Amino acid sequence: MPNTLNIQTRLGGFYFFYYAIVGTFMPYWNLYLQHEGFNYQEIGILSSIAIITRFVAPFIWGWIADKSGKRMLLVRIATWVEACIWFAIFIIPNSFQSV
Repeated sequence: MPNTLNIQTRLGGFYFFYYAIVGTFMPYWNLYLQHEGFNYQEIGILSSIAIITRFVAPFIWGWIADKSGKRMLLVRIATWVEACIWFAIFIIPNSFQSV
């Protein structure tokens, strides 16, 4: 039981900080894209991709985690991949095709 509580506590802390960061960052994402010169159609497409991904990806990751049995490893991998993608967005030259 203590091991399960430990995993639940760690996952709870992870999701708290993850959604705290997403909740403070995403409201300004459209303004940032507008400042970088994206038009309204491109901003709409990028915003909808982010929302659709947040809806579909948990089902895919959940299925993979259930099949592999390595849930924490997959959470760590997904977190690092997402962090690398977000950092790359700010490094790569800003154009719709590159994002």
